[in-house]
Amino acid sequence: MRALFVDDEVEFLDLMHKRLTRRGMEVATAPDGQAALETLEASLQPGGSPFQVVVMDVRMPGMDGLETLRRMKEKSSDLPVILLTGHACMGVAVQG
Repeated sequence: MRALFVDDEVEFLDLMHKRLTRRGMEVATAPDGQAALETLEASLQPGGSPFQVVVMDVRMPGMDGLETLRRMKEKSSDLPVILLTGHACMGVAVQG
C-alpha cells in the first residue's frame, strides 16, 4: 500500500511515517496542501508510483484540506481521500 499523509502537524506526520513504514506500507508526507499537490503530481508522472490513498487534515494554513481535495480530484478523480479534523463541523463533513 502506498499512502500520502498531509498535515501541518509535523509530529503527526513523523509518527505515522514511522509506524506505517514498520508495517510494510510506503508512506509519503506533505506539510501543506501545495506540497501535497506537488507530491501527487510527481506520483502520476510516467515512471511514478501512484498513491492508493490520501489521509489529510482539513484545517491547514494556506490551502485548506477541502481546497486541496478539490484540486486532487481534478488530477486523480478515483483516488480515495480520508479527511481528518480535530474540529468537528457538519458543514465541513458535508462539503468533504
